[in-house]
Amino acid sequence: MRRIWSNFVWLFANLFAGFRLTLPAPVSRRSFHVSSDQALLLILAAAGSTLLLSYPLGAGAASFDPDAWAVIGARSLLALLLCYFVARIQGGPRHFLAFAVVVFSSGVAMDLYHALLFWPLRWYRPAWSWHGYNVVAWTIWTVLLVWALAVIARSIRVVYAAGWLRTGALAAAVTLGSLAANWAMPPHFWYAARAADATPPRHRVDTEWTYYAQPRLLGEALAALKPARHGVTELYFVGFAGTATQDVFMREVRSAQQLFDERFGTRDRSLVLVNNPSTVERTPVASISNLHYALAGIARKMNVDRDILFLFLTSHGSEHRFSVRFPALALDDLSDRTLKDMLDRSGIKWRIVVISACYSGSFIDALKDERTLILTAAAADKTSFGCSNENDFTYFGDAYINTALRQDHSFVAAFDRAKDIIARREAAENLTPSEPQIYLGAAMKAKLQQVERRLAKRPLAAMAE
Repeated sequence: MRRIWSNFVWLFANLFAGFRLTLPAPVSRRSFHVSSDQALLLILAAAGSTLLLSYPLGAGAASFDPDAWAVIGARSLLALLLCYFVARIQGGPRHFLAFAVVVFSSGVAMDLYHALLFWPLRWYRPAWSWHGYNVVAWTIWTVLLVWALAVIARSIRVVYAAGWLRTGALAAAVTLGSLAANWAMPPHFWYAARAADATPPRHRVDTEWTYYAQPRLLGEALAALKPARHGVTELYFVGFAGTATQDVFMREVRSAQQLFDERFGTRDRSLVLVNNPSTVERTPVASISNLHYALAGIARKMNVDRDILFLFLTSHGSEHRFSVRFPALALDDLSDRTLKDMLDRSGIKWRIVVISACYSGSFIDALKDERTLILTAAAADKTSFGCSNENDFTYFGDAYINTALRQDHSFVAAFDRAKDIIARREAAENLTPSEPQIYLGAAMKAKLQQVERRLAKRPLAAMAE
C-alpha cells in the first residue's frame, strides 16, 4: 500500500516536472523519478488527458467511440518506439526508460495547452482565411508544432546532454514521426449523439441474416419498379445513404425519395439503399454490390437510351472516396472509379449524379461525360457541413433537396439557388466555404431543357401516377 501511495506521489512530481519542461523554467534529470511503474502511469495519464480534453464541449451530447482505444494504444506504442529510436541513436539504450518518463511527463501539459487554444474556436470561428484555410486554426497548429519540437528537444537535452545540432535533428525526426501518426490515426475519440429523449432505439443487427437477406430485399425493390412507358422520357431515382452510425443520411435520402416521387414523377420508379440498424429488415443496405445490382436492375426496367437516372449519394467522404460504413457489416468504401465503372456497365446513358459528402468534388473528373450532370456538396479539397445525428439534412441536402428543388424543376437552377443558400449559411456561421461544384455535359444540357419543361407543365396529381 505504501509503495502504491509513493508511486502516485512520484507521478504528480513527474507531471509537475513535465509542466516545467514545457515552459522556460529550470528542470533537470533529477527532477524526474524514473521507474517502469512511472513510465506506465505517465502513459495512462497522457492517454486519459487526451480522451478527456478532446471531448467536444459546446457541441451537445457526445458518445465515446470504442475505436479510440485502438488508436490510443497504437499511438502510445509508436511514441515508445520513437523514444527507443532516440536512445539507440544516442548510444545509450539503458537510458530509454528515463527518456520515456521525461517525454510522457509533458503529455498532459501539452494536451491542456492544445485544449485551451482550440476550445474557443468551438464557439467562435474567425472568418479570416487564406486560400480557403482558416488562418487562426493554422496559426495555432503551427505554434503547437513548434512548441512540441522545443519540448522534445529539451527532453533530449535533459536526459542525454547532447549537442544542439544533434538534439535538433533528433527532435525534428521525433516530431515528424508523431505528426505522421496523427494524420494516419486522427484523434477523433468522440462523436455527436442525439439527446436521450430524441434517440431512436438502436436495433441489434444479425450480421448473417442481413447478408443473406440482401438478394431478397433488393429483388423485391426492383420488382416493384414500373417499366418505362413508350415514347416518354422517364426519371428513375436511386438514393444511397452510406453511413449507419448517423441517422441524418437515412433521413436525407428518404426525404429525397419522397420529394422526387411527389414532384418529379418517380413514384414506382424509385428505390433507396440505406445503411442503418433500424432499416435492415425491410430495406437493402447501401453496399457497393447492392448499388451495382440496383443499377443493373433499373437498367432492365428503363429505356437506357432515353430515360434519365437520378443517383443521390449522401455520407461522409474523402478525396476520391465515398464512405460506406456499417459497423455490423464489413463494407468497402466507394471510389470514383468504381462508381464510374458501375454506371458504364449498367448501360444507362443519361445520368444525374448528386454527391453530398466532404471532398465530393474529387469525383467529377472520373464521372464526367457529355450525357452527365454532376452536383457535389463540396469542392475536391473542401469539407461540407451538417453531418450531425440530430439533423434531418446536411447543409447541402437541406439547401438543394429540401429547399431549392421544392421551388424549381430545373436541376441546374436549383443548384445555383442552393449554392447561394449554403454560402450565406456558412458565412453566418464563420465556416470555411465548402464551394459546391457542378459539371454539365453539353448533350445533357439539351436533354434537361426538354424534360424540365415537361415537368414544369405537369400538374402534381399527374406526377404521382
